[in-house]
Amino acid sequence: MLELLINDISSADYDLCVYERPIIPTPERDVEQVNVRGRHGSLTKKYAYKDINIPITLNLMTDALKADVRYIKAWLLNGAKLQFSDDAVYYIVNNVVMGDVENEIEEYGLFDIIANCKPFQYEDVTYQPITVKGTVIHNPGTVESQPYIKVTGSGAVTLDINGRDFLMTLTDYIEIDSELGYTYRGTAGMDNKVNGELPILDIGSNTISWTGSVTKIEIKTKVAYL
Repeated sequence: MLELLINDISSADYDLCVYERPIIPTPERDVEQVNVRGRHGSLTKKYAYKDINIPITLNLMTDALKADVRYIKAWLLNGAKLQFSDDAVYYIVNNVVMGDVENEIEEYGLFDIIANCKPFQYEDVTYQPITVKGTVIHNPGTVESQPYIKVTGSGAVTLDINGRDFLMTLTDYIEIDSELGYTYRGTAGMDNKVNGELPILDIGSNTISWTGSVTKIEIKTKVAYL
């Protein structure tokens, strides 16, 4: 029985299962093609990938009361993380759309939802704390990764990942969340203490080094796959 997990809560908790495994669409890339007079072929500019829609049919395995349906709807509509029980990867949910669930269940015992998700499949990875310059960590994904990084140390520090520098002034530590796009320490913003593009992890090998007084570097990331 294939289960749907929303925020790590299984559909089985609501006496639901996935009727059949949906086909996951391949994300489409935003591409601009510009025709230039005198040039053979078009000039192609590639941008970010677009969100995907995952259609899912759920089967209710018991007779549901209206109160049960209310809880099912809340479980789905509050979803931020979506996963199927037969796979380790998960999807980040933007929005869930559903129709007249009560009538669909009453007539068919099934109902449909559409989950609008970020374009990639994700898998969480936590690397061992780094204390030695030149340590190499591996990003096994098929897309560059936007990590969470905590740098502990003091004074002026330059973090170097594959030759890309990120400068910071440390008082104890700074946390960097490249996915969310900000730096902080606890609840205080630290954007005025840093300079440079937020770090990314390339596909494959990433060499971590630094200058300045660093005690350790901790890296967590969502490894992303197309």
